Amino acid sequence: MTKTIFITGASTGFGRIAADLLHNKGFQVYGTSRYPEKYETDFSLIELDVTSKPSVEKAVALVMQKAGNIDVLINNAGRAIFGTIEESSEDNIQDIFETNVFGLMSTTAAVLPIMRQQRSGRIINVSSLAGLVPTPSLGVYCSTKHAVEGYTKSLRYEVEQFGIEVMLVKPGEYMTQVFDNSIKTSLQIEDYDKFRKLIQSQMEVRTPENLPPPTEVGQLIVDLVDKSNPAFDNLIGPFADAIPQLLAMPAQLDATIREVYQVDQLNTNN
Repeated sequence: MTKTIFITGASTGFGRIAADLLHNKGFQVYGTSRYPEKYETDFSLIELDVTSKPSVEKAVALVMQKAGNIDVLINNAGRAIFGTIEESSEDNIQDIFETNVFGLMSTTAAVLPIMRQQRSGRIINVSSLAGLVPTPSLGVYCSTKHAVEGYTKSLRYEVEQFGIEVMLVKPGEYMTQVFDNSIKTSLQIEDYDKFRKLIQSQMEVRTPENLPPPTEVGQLIVDLVDKSNPAFDNLIGPFADAIPQLLAMPAQLDATIREVYQVDQLNTNN
């Protein structure tokens, strides 16, 4: 029986690559987008806004009506926010948590009863290496990914009794539309001007020539769909190999963050 795949955020980036690959392998793929009419796909692309519970319930019901089952849920929808924590307004924070955390939880909550009844299923949550380490200028985004980390790790133990497997994909930096679709902080505080310029100069070198293509992340997701006994933790991309070692050495991790983001340049009395 052909597996049915339900994948959020499938119009661009990792989600689009994974959806195309899975469709080409013969899976029954239902991708989602807030604006499906804007995209041409070979797989089924349906409307879903993960921040709206009625929208989530409607999309899940539509897939069940068409396919009769959901074998794999891939929670891929997400947004980034660039800027300091203090310059992030309450609306900024609410918006990104609604997508990255509450939307993921809401979609999972809608699919779990189906998988429990089936006594089988896989849930793949696409998080980030930012869910493991601090990242200056991405503090609010990091907070959402740390939340997904804790949620997914706990969920894994709760649902394995029903034959449901849960796993995490944690990409580093890749050249996707996340930079174009990111939220900008609402506030600009003069004291952070120097920091903002420093981060902006670092962002300017994030080009297709300097970042790996996202195809390998899409392929990893496909492998997790199809693989027997897949790993729970799946780190991939720049710094992926180094981070587990750095987490065991807090002082070295701190020194690395300071070096990579040049934060000691800011530590002046001015």
